[in-house]
Amino acid sequence: MPLTQIEFTILFAVVAGFLIFTPERLLLLRGFLFWGALTLAAWHGHDFWRRNTWAERVATAFTAGRGLHEIANLALDQVPSTWMGWANWVQPKYISLALAFFSWARGGTRAYDGSNGTAPGADSSTRPTPCRQNYLAILVTTPPIHTYGPVSDRLCNTTSEEPEPIPWASTSTNSIPSLLASLAFRRHFAVCLVAEENWRCTTTTLKEKLTGQPFWDHCGDNIGSPPGSRASTWSPDRISQINALQVLGVVAGDQEPTEICNSFYIQLDNIWGEYRNIWWNDADFALALGHLLVGEGEESVCCDIMRRRNMLRKTEVTDRRNKAWERNRAGGMGVFAGACVLTAVTGGAAIAVTGPLMAASFASAAGSRVTAHTLQHSEARLWSRRRAACDKLEERFPRLQQLFAEDSMQVSQGTH
Repeated sequence: MPLTQIEFTILFAVVAGFLIFTPERLLLLRGFLFWGALTLAAWHGHDFWRRNTWAERVATAFTAGRGLHEIANLALDQVPSTWMGWANWVQPKYISLALAFFSWARGGTRAYDGSNGTAPGADSSTRPTPCRQNYLAILVTTPPIHTYGPVSDRLCNTTSEEPEPIPWASTSTNSIPSLLASLAFRRHFAVCLVAEENWRCTTTTLKEKLTGQPFWDHCGDNIGSPPGSRASTWSPDRISQINALQVLGVVAGDQEPTEICNSFYIQLDNIWGEYRNIWWNDADFALALGHLLVGEGEESVCCDIMRRRNMLRKTEVTDRRNKAWERNRAGGMGVFAGACVLTAVTGGAAIAVTGPLMAASFASAAGSRVTAHTLQHSEARLWSRRRAACDKLEERFPRLQQLFAEDSMQVSQGTH
């Protein structure tokens, strides 16, 4: 007859106590057992290592020769959120063990099995199948982590359009401002999973609902994030930087939600291709991930956000840059014309002043025209690369055709 959880735990405790206070002749056996236990812990701890990208960053910091102070700060920033996540995971385990011990103490060791939570005297054939807890996929945005360049950053500055602050101390999710209403193109996007029961809870604040929860985001190749990084918990300071969030829907599938999200993340990351700050970035990645996570019929939110971002890319980035260079060209030609008129009126007497002015203004106008022309060709080329990347994703995930439908329409109409 197999051991129940409580019997196994007691047996393990007795053996562990004997080994800890072992006679000298058994020291070698104790060493081998500890070695095996640590090896087993490393085997099962690998998933934890892969889910928590900060651990890899600390290891990378050691190999990169960073200072101990910087490494310590990197690790300590994650201690509160990591401890909270571990506590949330281990709490139900202790509850189950306590119930098992109480049942065993009353003489029900054979009837209670803490691994499946059945009550004493219950028939194994009538044990209910445990229900899978629903998780919500939530899209969050933070201030941008990438730069477009000194010129584009100045032209595309949207600091005057900051969204309404999130009331982190509130316990109601109805007080969250709409993401679409305050959306700006220059935002960093991520996906977070939260148990639906925790999200609906009216006794925890919004910040507490997100503390210790897994986040997935794509940071590109230049931010220091390890390639293929997946779920990581965010520090309280980083959670406070979230400026908008949107519930996408319930995660669909029979597996554990984190496993589903990790699987989609890895597949998307493997075929994503080159990361581009404007044309193929973290927002596209997060929206594709969120679109795949939720069930059919709930993807409309992601599609609406993608359409809005395509419009904002044009109005807040490409149009502003093109208009800026067009204004520079017009201004240069205006100065050139004025200098020519002044030279003619003075009969050439002002040529010493107007000559260099005409040369500089003409060069500025010509340079602005060439730059604008180059930008337009570059945008068309980058848009075609974006469309090719979309086709690659749609070939692997046909469901994404709905998400990138507007991209196909713009290509067919010759936009960009």
